[in-house]
Amino acid sequence: TRQHKVLDSMVEQGFVSKADADAAKAEPILDTILPQTSQFTDMKAPHFVQMVRSQLEAELGKATVGKGGLIVTTTLDLNIQNKLEESFKDMFDCEGYSYACKPNYAGFTNGAATVEDTQTGQIVAMMGSRNYNYADFGQDNAAMAYIQPGSTIKPLVYAKLFSENEDANKNIYGSGTILPDVKTTFDGNYTPNNADKSFKGNISIRQSLALSRNIPAIKAEAVSGVKPTLDMIRAAGDVNYCTQGADAQVGLASAIGGCGTRQVDHVNAFSTLARGGTYKPYSTVLEVKNSENRVIKQWKDTGAKKVIDPQVAYILADILSDDNARAGLYGRNFPGLVVDGGKVKTASKTGTSDVNGKSKDIWMMSYSPALTMGVWLGNPDTSPLKNGNSSIPGPIINKVMAYAHEEVYAK
Repeated sequence: TRQHKVLDSMVEQGFVSKADADAAKAEPILDTILPQTSQFTDMKAPHFVQMVRSQLEAELGKATVGKGGLIVTTTLDLNIQNKLEESFKDMFDCEGYSYACKPNYAGFTNGAATVEDTQTGQIVAMMGSRNYNYADFGQDNAAMAYIQPGSTIKPLVYAKLFSENEDANKNIYGSGTILPDVKTTFDGNYTPNNADKSFKGNISIRQSLALSRNIPAIKAEAVSGVKPTLDMIRAAGDVNYCTQGADAQVGLASAIGGCGTRQVDHVNAFSTLARGGTYKPYSTVLEVKNSENRVIKQWKDTGAKKVIDPQVAYILADILSDDNARAGLYGRNFPGLVVDGGKVKTASKTGTSDVNGKSKDIWMMSYSPALTMGVWLGNPDTSPLKNGNSSIPGPIINKVMAYAHEEVYAK
């Protein structure tokens, strides 16, 4: 080994004795070398900590971060983080294949969640996998991975349709407008289907969004235009949606979540809706002090930009909190879509993405003026699910959003 060669050279040049060199060679140093990830094993919120470290390395330089001595105050709320971890444990620690054990019933092995303070954009809790110590993929941060958001992209598609258009003939759309849910062939011989392989005919946009119909959403993007719609989606916070590789040419399929986005970005886009259409960058760090106790980085509430008309954001929140409108999919008062039996007022959207006609990703988004949350469930190898029911993340959303609103933010 290189170690042995160096020691032999040191003996030849008289820097060490042969006995000392032999003793050093006999030392099992490789047994004591651990991978960098091992330092996060017993750390609280390890995925979040790794993300913060990476961001600080990009901003301050690897040398500054690497030499240590920094005092970093993050945006994490440990109480909400603990409740999030508890909710994931409740979801994954089960046996059997009934609906009660959702991972086995649906066929998913992993999940990720991000919780953001709506008013500031500060991330207060995050899980990048089901458990950081889980074998094979636990250390991978799925909250930072590009995953198709499915129908959870649709509120942003309709946000563009409802927005003022330079073409006055297109300023006619609202929640009561009819966009027929019928078999349609779009440009490029694109003939999409709905998840249930059926069509509901003349239904309002309120019903279309609440019941997550694909055809009206694609029609909405066709009216607004693919590029203007994507521009708004990115401006809202999904900054890299439909930009990665082949995704850049995806076209109208982007209206139903046909491109990848990062969960942290997607949650931030929903925070934009929750803020009444005002974008703010998400943040993870409140303050950084160096070894001399000098502040070298401090969070400031800057970067706000109005990207969606407040009236449009209000209409979308009204639709996404309409439990009667979505009753045809989930029934009424479904946990997660309705938080703590309605004691916490939230707006929600579910979604699934698929491969070869089979669901592979399950999403649920939930937001209020106080907090915005997103949950993804799926498989790290993108293999399809056995049952792609998009209501499955509900228990996680319900537990965390109820606790955070009632026990943390109410005080």
